[in-house]
Amino acid sequence: MSFFADDVRTMMLSKKEVTGETPFGPEVLVYKVCGKMFATLGFEDETGRMNLKCDLERALEFRDEHEAIISGYHMNKKHRNTLVFDKSLPASSVI
Repeated sequence: MSFFADDVRTMMLSKKEVTGETPFGPEVLVYKVCGKMFATLGFEDETGRMNLKCDLERALEFRDEHEAIISGYHMNKKHRNTLVFDKSLPASSVI
């Protein structure tokens, strides 16, 4: 498991009113605020992947700027990005 993904998990759960749940099974954490999902965090081959809801224009900008940010995997591709924690993403891109 990526150290960076662990940092993101800790940061998410430290936010006020954020909960972490596993409605899709133990391999995917779902983060909600006031009962609404805004992010998921899962692992594939020890690489963390996080889906985040994003403004459409910013979503496209992030994808252009970073190879490790792609259209939302198994999500609405217009409004969600997937961040692949392959150690190429600077923390400032996520936080």
